[in-house]
Amino acid sequence: MDSQLRHEPHFTPVKIDETSALLARDLAYAQAVFSRRLDGRVLRFRWDGSAIRDTATDSRWSATTGTAVAGRLGGSTLRPLPFTFPYWFAWHSFHPRTVVARP
Repeated sequence: MDSQLRHEPHFTPVKIDETSALLARDLAYAQAVFSRRLDGRVLRFRWDGSAIRDTATDSRWSATTGTAVAGRLGGSTLRPLPFTFPYWFAWHSFHPRTVVARP
């Protein structure tokens, strides 16, 4: 079943220019974007059914703060990246030629 239908935190690893980023959403749909680079390495993440964890240390991460809340990296914080998440109607009124692509 789609994670959005189960109302679980959701995350997507992406590359923006040369930056490895993590797009995250918590249970209340609060959204954030973080650099996946921490102490010179790029972390990879997975969903274990109840939490977002990095694959190297199995530390548990907050989707809203980018902070490791448990595990070997506990207390470490990913660098937040600037982003905007506008409503479509607001975006489209300023950028009417925007084309929405289907996956």
